[in-house]
Amino acid sequence: MTDYSRYANEKVFDLPQEMQDKILDLLTCWHNTALDYWQRSRHAENSDARDYCDSYYEVYTTKIKNCKEMLNVMDIHPVIGWIGHRNRYFFPTVWDCEMQEDWDFQCSDD
Repeated sequence: MTDYSRYANEKVFDLPQEMQDKILDLLTCWHNTALDYWQRSRHAENSDARDYCDSYYEVYTTKIKNCKEMLNVMDIHPVIGWIGHRNRYFFPTVWDCEMQEDWDFQCSDD
């Protein structure tokens, strides 16, 4: 099972709220754009359109990966897709980590 406690770092909350919001909004925007290109690629009618969409999907996923790696160096861990935060990046608190661990535990029992 994943150790979610490493994601909860209160250091991120020392950043000004405006900066936190900008980081999360940017990551969420890139995520939504990448998802849009992925969906367009799957419905493309020809290989040129599919290649075009795939290349932009790769651009945005690389932006996300690089941004998260830079933040991880500073011990800041934005995440997406956790219980209660399905479609938006956020900075998890200890409570969020506990809720995600509980969710994973409940799902593993099924």
